[in-house]
Amino acid sequence: MIAAMFAAAALLAGGSPAAGAPAATTTADARPAPKAKTNDLVCRKEALLGSNIPQKVCYSRSEDAANRQESRMTLERMQAMSRPPGGH
Repeated sequence: MIAAMFAAAALLAGGSPAAGAPAATTTADARPAPKAKTNDLVCRKEALLGSNIPQKVCYSRSEDAANRQESRMTLERMQAMSRPPGGH
């Protein structure tokens, strides 16, 4: 009931713009979204070596990108080593 009263009050206070009149924009709508900084932290839960209990680990975005790139290169290197000679 209280929510309905607030909604009705908001509708009455806001009114509707006249036909053909541009709608007013608020400063929050006109402001661009903040860009991600390179030093922002990226946190996730990981099961650390020797434990099944995940723990929260945080890295900067640049460290996270470097870790992902290194992991990808290691995986590709291991896959290339496991292929038999001759390419089949």
